[in-house]
Amino acid sequence: MFLVGVNLVLAHRGGMRWDAFARRLGPIILAALAISIVTKFVFPDTFIYFGILHAIVAASVIGVFFLRLPMIFSLIGAALIFTIPFAFNHALFNSRWVAWIGFAEQVPPSNDFVPLFPWVGLTLLGIFLARFALAQSADAWLKRHEPPGNVARSLAWFGRHSLAIYLIHQPILLAVIIPLASWSR
Repeated sequence: MFLVGVNLVLAHRGGMRWDAFARRLGPIILAALAISIVTKFVFPDTFIYFGILHAIVAASVIGVFFLRLPMIFSLIGAALIFTIPFAFNHALFNSRWVAWIGFAEQVPPSNDFVPLFPWVGLTLLGIFLARFALAQSADAWLKRHEPPGNVARSLAWFGRHSLAIYLIHQPILLAVIIPLASWSR
């Protein structure tokens, strides 16, 4: 979630590029919806109603509003969003329909649950620190110290294809873990 904020800053530091934002967010939205639908059928009691991909979409949309505000707003927002759910929760938020906000007393079961509060706080912290680093010319320093060779290119490839890797690794892990879990009983 921290890297979502860093990515937003790096992708839009020259100005908000709405077409690129939509191209990035579209596949994540579709993947989040697909995961919800598939897990509703496969794991009806613990389906993923607001997992990491849902949170990335929401944090990206929220984060866009902080990109052009003074940096301090991202830091204050991060602190508030991260701390409020530790001070406030209520049974009114226990339903799946609103638990994703992050104020539930009893979170409905899910195989993956990443509520807005507190996790969007990490995205806003990423926005703040990335903007601060750019203001300190960290991008120029990183460019001068960029590692050469195949290892760096391989790592960059994984970074550019992280959604596909995430979507592929989940069924593979489940194919291994579910039989092992039933075998160990």
